[in-house]
Amino acid sequence: MFMTALYSLAFTLGHPAIFPPEPPLSIFGWGPYAIGMTLDEVEAEGLDLPIEPATYEDMRCSFTHPAETPEALHVMVVEDRITRFSLYGESEIMTTDGFKVGDPISDVKEVYRERAIVQPHEYGGPKAEYVTVWIKGGPAEGESVHDHDYPDTDRGYRFETDEDGLINAIHAGTPDILFIEGCS
Repeated sequence: MFMTALYSLAFTLGHPAIFPPEPPLSIFGWGPYAIGMTLDEVEAEGLDLPIEPATYEDMRCSFTHPAETPEALHVMVVEDRITRFSLYGESEIMTTDGFKVGDPISDVKEVYRERAIVQPHEYGGPKAEYVTVWIKGGPAEGESVHDHDYPDTDRGYRFETDEDGLINAIHAGTPDILFIEGCS
């Protein structure tokens, strides 16, 4: 109802309505799926989140693709709670600040400036990077990303780039955004 009214208002005023085709990816979730949601809550909402047996038994971690969502969207579930969302490949899904896979990482660095923590990519070649931005919590100024004791309440984004400086993956959520190989 609200969206219909908004479209009508934009049409009446003679302005084209520009709305993203998909809900934005935020540090709190995507669409009906929320960071911290338990599998029981997912089921109670009538959502379909197929979970394979945990890949890493000691962490009870799974990485899955929710049914009826864009192919690029993946969800990490650790100890029966959603902890991270990841975008891999082309998608219309953007972060709340308007970044999506394929955008230049320089745009992210320009927006977040000193909050953007840049590290070399483990597998992407000498020019590929990880750019991590903590929106809530995160390491103190000068503290190494790897030395920080992350509480589950910290929230951020991690952007992965290719050799050309283009974003090829986006992760959002808890400190599990730092995992570089799915659940590890």
